[in-house]
Amino acid sequence: MLYFALVKSKVNKKLLKAIGKRVREIRENQGISQAQLAFESGIHRDQVGRIELGKQNPTISTLDAIADALNVQLKSWWVRRIRRTSLPLPCLPDRQA
Repeated sequence: MLYFALVKSKVNKKLLKAIGKRVREIRENQGISQAQLAFESGIHRDQVGRIELGKQNPTISTLDAIADALNVQLKSWWVRRIRRTSLPLPCLPDRQA
């Protein structure tokens, strides 16, 4: 059980870093400061910084607010990126007939 927790923790850290890197990449490509993104998304600037550093696990609502502020669709900037990483994608259990 401890091994699973350690593996999950490493995956979570990698995923959080990837999310933060992608948010920063889009923000910088658009020439927007963290303060501007925070204002437009309704999220505190410190939280934007922690997300970009991979130190905070944002909710889907937070990611959606960031995506709206950056004028991008949330799904469009993750599907492509997640497939390129070595992170396992969550799987749904098979349905029993």
